[in-house]
Amino acid sequence: MPNAPKPTNNLHLTARDRAVLIGLFEARVFTLKQLAKLYFEDRYEMTKKRLQKLKAAGYVRALNRAPFQPSALVLAKKGFLAVRHAEELARYPEIPWNTFYKRTQIADSTLRHELAVSEVRVALLSTIRERNDLELLELTTWPWQINFEARFPVKRDGFTYKKAMTIRPDGLLRLKHRLPNGSSRDLTFYLEIDRSTESQTQLLKKASGYIAHRNQEPFQVIFTFSTIARCREASSRIHSMKEGRLFILTLGESEILNEHFLSSLGRKPQVTL
Repeated sequence: MPNAPKPTNNLHLTARDRAVLIGLFEARVFTLKQLAKLYFEDRYEMTKKRLQKLKAAGYVRALNRAPFQPSALVLAKKGFLAVRHAEELARYPEIPWNTFYKRTQIADSTLRHELAVSEVRVALLSTIRERNDLELLELTTWPWQINFEARFPVKRDGFTYKKAMTIRPDGLLRLKHRLPNGSSRDLTFYLEIDRSTESQTQLLKKASGYIAHRNQEPFQVIFTFSTIARCREASSRIHSMKEGRLFILTLGESEILNEHFLSSLGRKPQVTL
């Protein structure tokens, strides 16, 4: 593991700085544009200047990317040490720096997907913050917190047996939804960000795993897609399944995603096109 660059100055951390560091701890990686949307009222230049100072002070670092690609920022050791005992991170176990450092080592082949996951995080959090009837309980993308094993029936040679399948969601969102009558309910959403790297057959297998897991707890699954054609094809297949209403299928663009996400509140799980 290479040595982290020495800080060039002593920077006083503001409340917003700490929020940024906690966000990077939870989300793994953000672009400047994503950080601007979440923490700087969408002011890109302000975000750029502040993150330059945080980088110079050793709290964050940028992954190596081509000059024309947007910067991808992760937590550096000093930033990790500054927030690892923060109250907001109490649900995470004690993690040594060497273990966390491996999480910030993101291969180029994985980075596009990770940034797409962060984009969905930004879109959902931005909408939740704007609504008085929604309270964020949890939004995590850490695999050990959200992976689960599903067992579903498979027929072969005239026999039915249970097949085990490990489901690895891209995220887990838990909300408290306050209703007009004064009551409230807790809602759970699993997140699946599709980058057109899996076959439609594999998507159906994954959907079957979620359906089998549905008996363990009530939830919906938000599938986001990068193209209309892929979204429509997946929708036609999943909609034909017995529990197809469990899934919300939508494009990953912020406005479309949030429109479909909000339309699902207060209604039974369904496929949204």
